[in-house]
Amino acid sequence: MTETGNAPATYPLGISWSDPFEILPVPALLERSVQRYGERPCLDFLGRKFTYAEVGALVDRAARGLQDQGLRKGERIGLFLPNCPYAVIMLFAVLKAGGTVVNFNPLYADHEVRHQIDDSGARFMVTLDHVSTYPKLSAMFGRSCLEKIIVCPMAGSLPFPQNWLYPLVKRADIAPFPADERHVTFKTLTANAAPPAPVNAIRSPISPCCNIPAARPASPRAPRCRIRISR
Repeated sequence: MTETGNAPATYPLGISWSDPFEILPVPALLERSVQRYGERPCLDFLGRKFTYAEVGALVDRAARGLQDQGLRKGERIGLFLPNCPYAVIMLFAVLKAGGTVVNFNPLYADHEVRHQIDDSGARFMVTLDHVSTYPKLSAMFGRSCLEKIIVCPMAGSLPFPQNWLYPLVKRADIAPFPADERHVTFKTLTANAAPPAPVNAIRSPISPCCNIPAARPASPRAPRCRIRISR
């Protein structure tokens, strides 16, 4: 790649490859976008569009719900989700609530799911009410440290009229689950009006969103730092 001055030729004029980035907690990036672009489309899933304001509100309510469920500072929560709106919403919600995101591959076999749950120490898992995902997690009760599953309805992420038709046409794809203390629906999780309790971002050598060491800085003089959530 050819360069003009300090910036690659593909960068706009006035932007340098070595420009420093402001250090922010990940949820703050979404909050800024909500403030600036509230009514603009943020997510488009199979024709269902969510604005930044809608996503921001769901993130806040889900974050508060996680705190009300007993989420502890730095606690790991597993996301057993395909690419869907819930994956975005719950990632930001976990971080905003002060937790650590552990991404799981929904295609994992049972023994791989069990190993990652125990290896990460995740008491909470989030998944869809789909036969390809939920049964793999429900089988982990009593076999791992899993205590609670947050179940998100596939129909809830679809546009009208698909959201009404899905339970009828795709009935065989919907996984039933009991209404007990080990299960929390996404609707119940977000049924609140209070904002999440605030958390503080401080410098730390470890990032809670991926739990890996800090990457090597671009400049030897650049400070090594990561974001850790604390309250």
